[in-house]
Amino acid sequence: MDQEKYIVTGTLETILQAIPDSIAGNSVVIKIERISDGYTWNFTTLAFASGANTGTMTNVSGSVWKATFTPATNDSYVVTITDPNRVENFFYKYYQSSGSAPTTPTAPSAGDLTTYAKVKAELGLADDTDQAYINTLITMVSAVISDYCNRTFEDAAYTEYHNGNWNKTLNLKQYPVNSITSIHDDVGLEYGSDTLIDSDDYATDMAAGIVELLSSVFAKGVKNIKVVYNAGYTTIPSGLEYWAVKLVAKAYSTRGKDGIDSEKIGTYSVTYSKEDIPAEIKRGLDKYKKIR
Repeated sequence: MDQEKYIVTGTLETILQAIPDSIAGNSVVIKIERISDGYTWNFTTLAFASGANTGTMTNVSGSVWKATFTPATNDSYVVTITDPNRVENFFYKYYQSSGSAPTTPTAPSAGDLTTYAKVKAELGLADDTDQAYINTLITMVSAVISDYCNRTFEDAAYTEYHNGNWNKTLNLKQYPVNSITSIHDDVGLEYGSDTLIDSDDYATDMAAGIVELLSSVFAKGVKNIKVVYNAGYTTIPSGLEYWAVKLVAKAYSTRGKDGIDSEKIGTYSVTYSKEDIPAEIKRGLDKYKKIR
């Protein structure tokens, strides 16, 4: 799976996901499947049941979405998130539930841009009284940074559909690219083996996420180009993490002040949006912002 997180059995778990280019009016669909029996979370009865149950995520702010569920048993869970308004957006998360909290408290959740230990050091805290609250802040701030930069930073798999227009180059939505599984060019939208582009027929700028055909062009069509690939950082860049630490510390120090409102996430309350990011931190983050 692309993202992994350990959670506690019988405890409400909040799922946060930044979906680039999504807007509040979209209907983001989530499915939570329990691996042992294939049951899925029923968002009406709030229990796992047979059938392909799905739910709709709630927009937190900007392109950040959330949903909750409670793992009733020690098991593995796969979460699939899609935005029907943007067919190229697919997100997968893997959860492992156990009867106790993770043994390594500083391990970041999937998508987090820093750790509790680094934020604690930045704040100069003497104890761990606010550890759970700070971990919640880290997850929220990481999603806000992703929203501001219009990128998903962590290593993940993507399936994208692009329009062709006799073009030789293709700008992928996520980068840096780690690997490309396949590229199809099919105006019939079947994406069979006969429309698969051989890997020898294109070159990829992995850092920028740009694919270029070497001796042909993509056909003109709507969603005729299908790309399956993996992109993102396996290790978050130190400069990006530095600004994430600064922003978490700022949010912690100004909670309840400076116009920061309250939004309940599990047991803790916090809301932070990209409009709340100080100018100095924005300038630091601009280096990582997607501009195309």
